[in-house]
Amino acid sequence: MTSLEELENQCLPISKLKKYATEWVIKVLVIRRSLTKEYKNANGEGIRWQLILVDKEGTKIQTTLFNKDVHAWNKSFQLNQSYYIINGKLNGAKPNFLSVHKDLELAFMNNTDVVEDKSQFKTEQFSNGFISFDEAEKITNGSLFDVVCILLTVKALTGEGRSIRREVIVTNERYDRKVMTLWGDFAQIEGQMLQSLESDKPVLAFCDVKSSIYQGINLHT
Repeated sequence: MTSLEELENQCLPISKLKKYATEWVIKVLVIRRSLTKEYKNANGEGIRWQLILVDKEGTKIQTTLFNKDVHAWNKSFQLNQSYYIINGKLNGAKPNFLSVHKDLELAFMNNTDVVEDKSQFKTEQFSNGFISFDEAEKITNGSLFDVVCILLTVKALTGEGRSIRREVIVTNERYDRKVMTLWGDFAQIEGQMLQSLESDKPVLAFCDVKSSIYQGINLHT
């Protein structure tokens, strides 16, 4: 069995991964576990589940698992835990769907292996990509960006089905207030977590945010 030291030496940053490559090792932190959702389309029906992962450079990649793969891997990944992922397939990001990586999406294969890493995951380089509110307001082409802010207020869930949402009021060091709108299961999972932190008024880092004229800053699923 390959040792953790050998896996560490074999690791590639996500930025070095190539489309359709199947043999590689990455070390990632789980930063999001979606809800398990039912789907039905022209190709069939079943359940799907999504993970968002990040490496020590702050580069993110996602994987969407379906049906039997959901059951096979759901208990293998815990939030805020780091893992070595050995082998898989790197597909192109689907143009009609939001993706945390502009080019790639990870798919698990029969030879994919996952090894938990209990050492401290280094995040010193994460701050390199965050921008200010002023910079965010200049982004109007639908591009995704990362922003740091201070939590003020978390509102109740509104809407239902695919329109479920939750508004979060945030500010910066100059007390410029913005509305952060969480949609879908972001409103349920992350929204509930933020609600439990509301009284502490913590500093937050939001990743893959999209600016909107309608309500300031929106976070989309």
